[in-house]
Amino acid sequence: MDIALYFGMHTAKPFEVKQTDFNLSELDEFVGGSWLTSLAIKVDDVEFVFNEVIISLAQEKNIVTTAMPGYDGTIKEFIGEGDYQITINAGVIAGGGTDSISDNDFVMPENRYPESELKKLQKILKKQTAVSVHSDFLEIFEIRSAVIQSFNLRQETHSNIQTIQIQMLSDKPFEIEQLEDNYVEAM
Repeated sequence: MDIALYFGMHTAKPFEVKQTDFNLSELDEFVGGSWLTSLAIKVDDVEFVFNEVIISLAQEKNIVTTAMPGYDGTIKEFIGEGDYQITINAGVIAGGGTDSISDNDFVMPENRYPESELKKLQKILKKQTAVSVHSDFLEIFEIRSAVIQSFNLRQETHSNIQTIQIQMLSDKPFEIEQLEDNYVEAM
């Protein structure tokens, strides 16, 4: 079964990155839409590859609002960009989940339920750490790491594909440095 057909999209070649120098107004056109692409997710030594996924991105700004007495409305203070909310809609197929992504690869589903592929994917979904993500589409937004918030599977009537929806938040690794005790002097 063609995943694009399942989700009601016209079939086409997966999204490819042709240029890497985008300005902000061009990037805004991609946020909030759905894009057919491929995706690899990896944690530790376990990697799972979806050859066709539909990715949706959304992002909110972090804004602090303060109510002022005698003033209608609130004072807004822009703090920064929020995390990207990433929604992945995909199908796990029997014989899929290979260790490489290629636009020319077409995986013909085997005639069995994708139990072993789901067990491999479950190892990644159950990890309580950030996962590495690789997709041409996510690369535009410099998203290379994400935290899995939730996933949803629904029992299917056909036997060789299992649809899944994965909700993730983008993650940028950072380190918190501890200040020395004598850094702050007593007054």
